[in-house]
Amino acid sequence: MERVLQFVIENVESVSYFAISAALLITSFGFPLPEDIFLLAGGYIAAETTANLYIMIAVSMSSILTGDLIVYWLGYHFGKKLFSMKLFSWIFTPRRQEKIGNFYAKHGRITIFFGRFAAGLRFGIYALAGAYRMKVSRFFVMDFLAALISIPFLVWVGYYFSDHIKTIALFIKDVKILVFIAVLIAILVFMIYRRKKRSGEVAATAGNNDKALIL
Repeated sequence: MERVLQFVIENVESVSYFAISAALLITSFGFPLPEDIFLLAGGYIAAETTANLYIMIAVSMSSILTGDLIVYWLGYHFGKKLFSMKLFSWIFTPRRQEKIGNFYAKHGRITIFFGRFAAGLRFGIYALAGAYRMKVSRFFVMDFLAALISIPFLVWVGYYFSDHIKTIALFIKDVKILVFIAVLIAILVFMIYRRKKRSGEVAATAGNNDKALIL
């Protein structure tokens, strides 16, 4: 992380929109590269050079969303084939695949939305969305809404706090860990809530059927 920022600071005049775009596109494929740092770096470049802040935000948004769509496409076209390979078939058993498919059918929107904030899980979440045939329009809308919250904000922070970019980067790293934990907890709580609600509905239906039989 520090090396990335140090390189950008030392070579700020030669780092272009294209370089930030390429770096962000690569981060979409699960490589251990810090997407947040590249977004902060984009804002820093806009502050320290003639690069335009709004163009940098647009470039960052389009690069990340393009990468996410490619991951979705890879899952859509190769996901099921991958699951059938011996290396993965013992993990993705037919029963588990059915459960995952049902989960995406019911909770796909919220999973994609929060998946944008879970860097370590994002690639798998988006690839599975494609593999289990989530509608591409639904996928893109939820991904876009989540990206609209995080991406402009991080580029903006890098721009307006360029004088303290290293300190901000360390702070963002700590916050990202907390957000990751919060996302996992939110998904877990939502799943428990939905399961209890469904159990309550089933119990209520059973009770009504018993009353009908008595009458």
